[in-house]
Amino acid sequence: TGDQSWQLTPGVVPAPITYGYESQSFAVRLGDADLHDDGLIGYFVGDDYSMLNAVAATSSAYTRQVGPGNDLMIAAGPSGGVDVTMLVDPRASVHAFTGILPVKELSIPHSVIQSFTTSLQLSFRVGPLLTDDEAVRMPAPAERHGTFLWRQQLAPGEWTTDPVVAATDAARLSSSTPVVREGWLTLDAAGWDGGAESAHGAPPTRRQ
Repeated sequence: TGDQSWQLTPGVVPAPITYGYESQSFAVRLGDADLHDDGLIGYFVGDDYSMLNAVAATSSAYTRQVGPGNDLMIAAGPSGGVDVTMLVDPRASVHAFTGILPVKELSIPHSVIQSFTTSLQLSFRVGPLLTDDEAVRMPAPAERHGTFLWRQQLAPGEWTTDPVVAATDAARLSSSTPVVREGWLTLDAAGWDGGAESAHGAPPTRRQ
C-alpha cells in the first residue's frame, strides 16, 4: 500500500558506515619545483609566520623545504582542514598532491590580476657601474615583453629615469669622461615612451 521506497521509510535514517576513515589524516603536498607552471614559492601554516615552508631547498634557518616529513596532514572528515598563507607567482597555478586523489590545481583568474601584472615594475639594484656620462650604456637582459630603464637617485626624494643603451663588443672611444653610477635597473612591462623624464617621489619597488 503506497510507495515502499527506502528513502520514504519513516524513522531515523541510519548513519553511513565509514569504518572511521574521517578520523584518518592524509599527507597533502603543495607545490612542485619540477613543474614549470607551478607558481608556489612557499607557505605559512596557520598563524605561525616564524617558518616558511619552501618548495625549493634553501640554506636559510627561516625556511624548511616541503617534502617527506614536512607535508600538511589533513583529516579526511568534514572538520578537517588547515589554513595556509601562500607566497605565489600570480601568473601560475598551485598544485596539491595527496597520493589518493587526482592532483588538484588552483589558480587566480586572469581577470583579477591582469591590471596588476601589466603595471608591475621589477627593479634590481645595480652598481657601481662604469658608463658614459651622456647615456647609461650597459648589456641589458633580453626581454620581449617590456623595456629596461635606469632609475637613479639624484638627491633625497628626487629620482631620474633614463633609457638603457645596449652595449656591444665593439670598441668605442668616447669624448666624455666615464662616470660611476649606482641605481636600479627597472623592467617596465608597459613600455616607455622614450621622452625625457624626471621622477620625483618614492623609489622603485625593491625585490630582495
